[in-house]
Amino acid sequence: MVLRSETKNESIFIENPKHIQQCHVEGMRDELILKNYKYSSTGASGLHTNWIMDKILREH
Repeated sequence: MVLRSETKNESIFIENPKHIQQCHVEGMRDELILKNYKYSSTGASGLHTNWIMDKILREH
């Protein structure tokens, strides 16, 4: 990530977590198998996120 202003240019590198999808997988497990959790990620929300990412990436 690069932050640029009139007085400063700053670069920040944010490393991805080792297991980036772990929270997603655990949420699906908890809803489908343990049945003790209502997971917020659905097919509809995934489709919407995909649409947004497609719009962002087509601009570059």
